[in-house]
Amino acid sequence: MYRIHYYCPREAPFWQVLTEGLIFKTPAVFGDFQSAVNKCDSLLWQYHSSRVVDLSGHVVYQVGNQA
Repeated sequence: MYRIHYYCPREAPFWQVLTEGLIFKTPAVFGDFQSAVNKCDSLLWQYHSSRVVDLSGHVVYQVGNQA
């Protein structure tokens, strides 16, 4: 299981968890590494940086500028 964090200096000065849902914002969870990486890569145009984090909190993949 993986989660995605993104960093956008226009929104906040810290990494934020990617959420899904319109009313009840829940963290987006990906069951396999490749689908998390694909989503992470697709977010780069929208945010400054994005990264894939495992359930232990370790960064396992990151794209964009290091923040």
